[in-house]
Amino acid sequence: MDVDVVESVARDLRQQAHQLTCVIATLTRLINSTERLWTGGGAARFVAGLGAQEVMVRRLAQGMEALAADLIRNATQQRQASAATGGGQPGATAPATSGLAAP
Repeated sequence: MDVDVVESVARDLRQQAHQLTCVIATLTRLINSTERLWTGGGAARFVAGLGAQEVMVRRLAQGMEALAADLIRNATQQRQASAATGGGQPGATAPATSGLAAP
């Protein structure tokens, strides 16, 4: 596992999740600001439909955040495991083995 790549993907996921949350917040603010200007059945249907979409987008953003957290956790565990065995560090070599099973 290339932990640097995994951490980069996690950062990208977090950024995208944040952008989704910002889009929903902006859209909600804009819709609320037009409440007095746009009334009637069409407006009510649009707002109701938007509410359902908002829930789905928020769930998507939360899922992306959870995935990013999992990726960071996995990368951290991999770094710790590699450090404990000397793997993944510049100049580190694997212990020599004879290829024979221990008695």
